[in-house]
Amino acid sequence: MNLREGVVVGIGAAAGSIVRYILTLIFGTGMVVVLLINIAGCFLFGVTKPAAWWSVGFLGGFSTYATAIVLSYRGVDLVYLTVTVVLCLGGWALGDFIRHHPHHPDSPTATTDNDSADTDRTDALERFGIGDDDGTVPGGEQQ
Repeated sequence: MNLREGVVVGIGAAAGSIVRYILTLIFGTGMVVVLLINIAGCFLFGVTKPAAWWSVGFLGGFSTYATAIVLSYRGVDLVYLTVTVVLCLGGWALGDFIRHHPHHPDSPTATTDNDSADTDRTDALERFGIGDDDGTVPGGEQQ
């Protein structure tokens, strides 16, 4: 990373921190708010193709795992930390699934022609290992 990229990441981090701060002014600074901010950050990371200014910068400044740890240390037990990790991973997985969905513009299987509905369905089914070796999918369609 060069100096220019470092400055861009720093600007992104500042913007993410400001957005998080505004949300805590509106909704408070409780554990639920921190948890929801972290889940939203993980979801956004999963649903986008993160550039450094977005992932390390904005989303790094927006999410606040340090605050989650401090809240947990102040009397909440391991349950809060476990819930945070599980729900944040789930948020990222959902975002990643949406990003790879055939109708998402960043999907490697995205198509632009109007006759792509059958192809999209077949590609989506193949991602989950559904379909026969002879190129058919449930319903007897040929790939």
